[in-house]
Amino acid sequence: MVFSHQRQGWWWRAADNIRHFWVWLIYDGTIAIYHSWQAIAGSFESQLAVVITAKNITKPLYQDYTREGRLIGLIIRLGRILVGIVIQLLIAIIYLTFAIVWLALPFFLVWQLVRNLVP
Repeated sequence: MVFSHQRQGWWWRAADNIRHFWVWLIYDGTIAIYHSWQAIAGSFESQLAVVITAKNITKPLYQDYTREGRLIGLIIRLGRILVGIVIQLLIAIIYLTFAIVWLALPFFLVWQLVRNLVP
């Protein structure tokens, strides 16, 4: 029994390996970056609880129903929401930058190789 890759020459296997590399780089690598970002963002969300804090923004903090208690609770919750959003944005910017570099670097390296090899 002859397998299909044994019937073709080495050039076909080399071209197939190059094609699989690009599929891995663009598709699988990007999905891995996305899943990593989801895990990190979910971890920070569970620690900072931005969504839960936003839902409870009108409720007094520590059940202090006085005017001062409501004001302090509002200030603390707004600050916590702001810090959480800033941290989430920083994480998103870092991962977006990494994804752009991940996708652009191989093309840049091939371009540099071709540019330096061709006089």
